[in-house]
Amino acid sequence: MSQVVGDDSSLANSANFDQIYAQVLRAVTNNPQFNLNVAQFSLAYLLVTTGVSFAVLSWLRRSRLERPLQASLQVFSGLFFWRVLFLALVYLAIEQIGFALIYIVVFYFTYSFRLTFFVLYDASAKGKLAWRQIFKPLMQSWQLMRGQRWQLFCLDISFLGWELLNFFTLGLLTIFIAPYRVLTYALFYENTVTRGKD
Repeated sequence: MSQVVGDDSSLANSANFDQIYAQVLRAVTNNPQFNLNVAQFSLAYLLVTTGVSFAVLSWLRRSRLERPLQASLQVFSGLFFWRVLFLALVYLAIEQIGFALIYIVVFYFTYSFRLTFFVLYDASAKGKLAWRQIFKPLMQSWQLMRGQRWQLFCLDISFLGWELLNFFTLGLLTIFIAPYRVLTYALFYENTVTRGKD
């Protein structure tokens, strides 16, 4: 335990369980060998549970099961092993694609509604927004952002250097970066509205 946590005896004496757990977790999960072991364990677990599932299904259909251990290990036979392994890899790929699609959908909706509060300001200032129309700025933001989502995303990326600099100065530059960001987004909104009128 002391090798994973470190040799600092003061940490062992003064740290609470959460700190020690976080440090151990960091040390273990940053280890490539650990990640490989987790993948191997997950694959073995999948094979064993699939074999047990096959055995249970056979038992349900026949009302009895001869040699339950052998039936549970049938997944390791030539009939099932490579098929189960192939389908497990396909399933994993589909799962990863699904997660990627979720990120794309979140990106799409998030950027579609980014101008909502600017639209709310304009509509409220002109007296054109009653309480029963409170969702109207969302729809107008959606319409304004047609064809503009990628441009706004690139604009967000352009702030990455500033954010890194702000991170390394422990947030001291926020007082300068925040107004600059707000001004940039206001200009983006103004240009988008002007372009929509043309």
